[in-house]
Amino acid sequence: MPAGYTIPTAFTAIDRFTSPVIAMSRAMNNFGLSSTRALSRVERGFRQLMSPLRAVNKLMMGLGYYVGLYTIVSIFRNAIKTMADFQEAQINIQAVSPKTTMQNKLLAVQARKMAVEYGVAALNVSKLQYELIKMGQSADSKGGIQNIIDMTPSIVLGSKAMEAPEDKLAQLVGASMNLFKMPVNDVVDIFSKGLDISAMDWESFSLMISNSQQSWSLAGGGLEDLVGRLGILSNNFVHAASAGTGLKNITLDNAVAMKSLDEQLSKIMKSGNPLVTGKKMYGRKAIQSAIPLAVSLDDGSMDELAKKLNRERKGYTAMLNAIKAAGINYKLEQTKTAWQELIFSVDDGTGAFAKATTHILESARAVLLITADSEAARQTLRGLNPEVRETAERFIYWAKWAKRLLYTIIALKVAMILWRVVIIASTTAMWLWNAAWGASVALGIANATTVGWNTVSIGAFTIATKVATAAQVLWSAALAANPIVWIIVAVAALIILMYQVVKHWNEWGAAVSVFMGPLGTVISLIQSFRRNWDMLVQTFTTKGFLDGFYMIGDIIRDAFLMPIQQVYELMSNLPGVIGSSSAEMAELVKATRAGMGVNVTTDENGNPLNTKRINPELSKQESLQSTIEKSMVELVIRNKPDFVDVIDKNKKVSSITPQVGSTMGAQTSW
Repeated sequence: MPAGYTIPTAFTAIDRFTSPVIAMSRAMNNFGLSSTRALSRVERGFRQLMSPLRAVNKLMMGLGYYVGLYTIVSIFRNAIKTMADFQEAQINIQAVSPKTTMQNKLLAVQARKMAVEYGVAALNVSKLQYELIKMGQSADSKGGIQNIIDMTPSIVLGSKAMEAPEDKLAQLVGASMNLFKMPVNDVVDIFSKGLDISAMDWESFSLMISNSQQSWSLAGGGLEDLVGRLGILSNNFVHAASAGTGLKNITLDNAVAMKSLDEQLSKIMKSGNPLVTGKKMYGRKAIQSAIPLAVSLDDGSMDELAKKLNRERKGYTAMLNAIKAAGINYKLEQTKTAWQELIFSVDDGTGAFAKATTHILESARAVLLITADSEAARQTLRGLNPEVRETAERFIYWAKWAKRLLYTIIALKVAMILWRVVIIASTTAMWLWNAAWGASVALGIANATTVGWNTVSIGAFTIATKVATAAQVLWSAALAANPIVWIIVAVAALIILMYQVVKHWNEWGAAVSVFMGPLGTVISLIQSFRRNWDMLVQTFTTKGFLDGFYMIGDIIRDAFLMPIQQVYELMSNLPGVIGSSSAEMAELVKATRAGMGVNVTTDENGNPLNTKRINPELSKQESLQSTIEKSMVELVIRNKPDFVDVIDKNKKVSSITPQVGSTMGAQTSW
């Protein structure tokens, strides 16, 4: 028995160390895999968390586009409306002012300046000026336009202090100035202070003073006393309409009785029965105004109010506006009017931008009139500016081509969708083919294994060989039926067709493009631009951008007309009426193209076009006719002949058989 072999200790130690190292390596590997899976889960969770945020962000970006577009449109609409309204206000001023255009221009300049300084729209300032002019404040005896310029700031400040419409305040102030012969500053200060020391607001005050100030001034009363008494009535809650009308009636009754108001009011309070006495003096309607006035006169509140009004009214409007100028609303109004001034600085309603806007609006109106196509519309259209009519006609022209271009784009989109469907179907078919091929390979491997195990059977081997041969035949047939192969063949055929169409474009290619759908349209557009490129460059260079732009439209039209012309030219080769009518249509289309100014004489390379594609039979007939006309032909007709001799230059050429029959009902006999 052989002696045993003892493994050295060193190898034993290494063997013992190997197992822990392997275990450690396996543990580290498992840790790495676990960490990778954990990180993948974290990444998927992060993507899921960010997905709705990305969707919201995308939505907000899309919404931002629409908001931005809406903002831009709103800004332009606001600018146009601001200029149009201001322009209309200036037109109204010119209509009622006999002054020169330059003098009226001063009012417009002041309106813009007041708008920036006091935060009042320039349009409202112009309306104020308009009302003052209508009331005669611009008469030459009163200083003319300068008088309006001097009055405007005070009324603007009064409108800010009383929160009153500028034009309505101008009407009241102008009337008070005429009735009480007071300067504008005093009238505005009395109005402002009267509103602030009583329960009156602008609406009630304007109604009361409108009803009462004329009779009060004719009776000799002052504006301060009138405003004070109206304040007393308002403080006693007398309705504004009743207060103004009642004070007017009381004033008229006192004037008829030649009595002063204070004397009559004192009698009412001293009578011991104010209601009965007041009714006897002024009647049932006016007593509701007389009693509060009598009471305020008796307790001294009327005098106190009048003194306060006289003492504190001086400069009150300016002081009140200085206080309001520190408020946020005042600053906001100034910001708005500053924006309007920015618009006016670009165009004040009479400059280039306003004229362009007017031209656009008139052109849009002309488009509607042309579309209406009625007698009234045609008469109105004849009265418009020729440039406006031309712009409208051009717009309609391009709108029609834009419609056709839209249809072309839609057709291209449908074609791309169908092509995408074909690609998807082909990809699916290829995937199914690969699956079938994989299955056949597996079956082939199994079959080879069986043959290997049965090598001893020559007959089985022969059968297997025949089966393999049949499978190879089937594989070749299947390869030929592969959709990808057919797609490649189709694409190659399409490329060859496109090449031939372009190569023979001026012979028959343009006609073929008509039946190629959107692809044919694209080819025709390219060929049309190639054929007219030199002419297009020359148009842009010599005639300018607008004519060049029109030329592009004509070239696009020619891309549709030229293939149609060639279709008719090819159809002209057909016999009979179809050929002759097609030839006429071809010449008509060619004349239309020539009238457009496009190139109809040379091809895309500048070579002269061969125009002899019209029906050759017609050309032969024309040639024969010309030959006959140039020859001296004599027809020798015998009595009732069976044939007629044709003699040219005393030499018999041929004989023809005459045809005898009806000619529009007239019978011919030999």
